[in-house]
Amino acid sequence: MNKQRRQQLYDATVALDEAVAVIQDIHSEEDEAFNNLSEGLQCSRTGDSMQEAMDTLDGFVDKIEAIKGEIEKFAENKK
Repeated sequence: MNKQRRQQLYDATVALDEAVAVIQDIHSEEDEAFNNLSEGLQCSRTGDSMQEAMDTLDGFVDKIEAIKGEIEKFAENKK
């Protein structure tokens, strides 16, 4: 793999970092909204749905980070 294509892969990892940042921002907003709910609502279907959404967002971040690591490892091995 030539230097230009490796650089494109590294550029893709930057885009993945940006995606992670967006997802983390959404997670933070959802967490803040959840914490602003009354205790009764936190334990309701609404609260459960919000917790599930945050867990899903965490999963997205984990998957993106894993893919980013694989891309970096691949690009490094193709020097």
